[in-house]
Amino acid sequence: MPLARGHNLTLLLLCSSILVAPACGERGVDSRTRLTFGPCAVSIPDASAICGTLSVPENRAKANSRSIGLPFVILPARTAEPKPDPIALYSGGPGPSALEVVASIPHLPEFSLRQERDVVVLNQRGSRNTTPEDLDCPELARDVAGGAGFKTMDEMLAAVTACHDRVTASGADLAGYDSTHNARDMEELRILLGRERGFSKWNIVGSSYGSRLALVSMRDAPEGIRAVVLDSPAPVQAPTFYEANTLEVLTEVIAACGRQPSCAKAYPDLRTRFANALLALEDAPVQLGDHRITGHDVLIMMGRSLGGDVYRDLPRFMDLIARGDLSTAATLLPIYISLDFHPNARGMHLSVMCRDEGGHPIDTRALPLLGEGWPDRLRRIDAFYSAHADRHACPTWTAGQPPEPHAGEPVRSALPALITVGQFDSRTPVANAQALLGDLPRAKHVVFPGRGHGMLEYEPCMHQMAVAFLDQPDGELDTSCVEPLPQEAFTVE
Repeated sequence: MPLARGHNLTLLLLCSSILVAPACGERGVDSRTRLTFGPCAVSIPDASAICGTLSVPENRAKANSRSIGLPFVILPARTAEPKPDPIALYSGGPGPSALEVVASIPHLPEFSLRQERDVVVLNQRGSRNTTPEDLDCPELARDVAGGAGFKTMDEMLAAVTACHDRVTASGADLAGYDSTHNARDMEELRILLGRERGFSKWNIVGSSYGSRLALVSMRDAPEGIRAVVLDSPAPVQAPTFYEANTLEVLTEVIAACGRQPSCAKAYPDLRTRFANALLALEDAPVQLGDHRITGHDVLIMMGRSLGGDVYRDLPRFMDLIARGDLSTAATLLPIYISLDFHPNARGMHLSVMCRDEGGHPIDTRALPLLGEGWPDRLRRIDAFYSAHADRHACPTWTAGQPPEPHAGEPVRSALPALITVGQFDSRTPVANAQALLGDLPRAKHVVFPGRGHGMLEYEPCMHQMAVAFLDQPDGELDTSCVEPLPQEAFTVE
């Protein structure tokens, strides 16, 4: 069957960018890529699971690249007559083993997304269970809760260097670990699985980093995608390493407190008083037991804590900080931050994020985009420390690598999309989702009151909405399961 003109153009562009010309195989599959079925790389608690390995070149731009093995699992639909277009589930992180995430889903046979469609999951390159090795960094592992976090930036950077030197000495080509390569892996899996199982298009459901990867797939291989769900979206153009996300979300927390009469009365003028207290702590840190507390310590912990029901205590916590009562505040949230660095598959996380963020030169004197209404100095403090360790580690990790060609370019697509985001998500705030709407004209956007990050992991209403959307991508979306913020959402003294 002849290829459509758009497909030929896409293939030509791929062959001229991340692929070397001799490696461009039929319909965009690298001639070195192989699909095999076999035992599951991890124990999947579902006897119907179908597993195998996608073997791909580590760096498609090099003719002599070594091969790496990426395990996958297919969760067959539970109905006798499944719908023809499966779901590709893009995991977050980047770093965790996607198969281990699937294996941990409670009551896997009842998982809502696979009732009427097959669900396909591929381990991202460099995560655990990939071969010949993953890109984990034991050198960076620290028991932060036990007080063993990195105490200085130099100590952390020495550990980054040690891991970098070890994995490159073992043969890893770190220039092959980014979202462009990850998305190409998914596209080759779609094509090869489609030949085996009789489908040509699939739907993508991606959460957190998985949403960024989904956007890259929409950019690079739209012809194989029917519809997309982007949960807790991380736009390609969003500057992960320098943004005032925590202050952006605290603006919403304070506004919601103002709409609750008891909260507004208990904590008046909260933003001004809290901002002044943070700046005072930044200028004159306070000793709390063995710990020296700064303003950015408080902000970092609040950013990590947002989500779930912890928001209920945030106005009270902010009021205690504003009154200088750090001891009582620490009973609500621990406020000491050790300089830690502990994402899953740490080297893989560094590779993807540093290369993806290569298009964002960081000027720490610049004013972040988010956090409007807070003091400019505090916005810079929030942005400077929000991804402190990652940002400092990137020059070491990406030394000598060519730049990622599409870093920072917004993705524009006419594919139907559902965008879901939590009201109090400080990792990928509501502003991220809103930034996508101008470039995705067929997108539907739903904000979940009181929710935090990564609702694909825990929110039944989000699952229900995703299933309904995939059934009718251009139909009217039923949002009746979305619960409003409770009338008495916040605790008061």
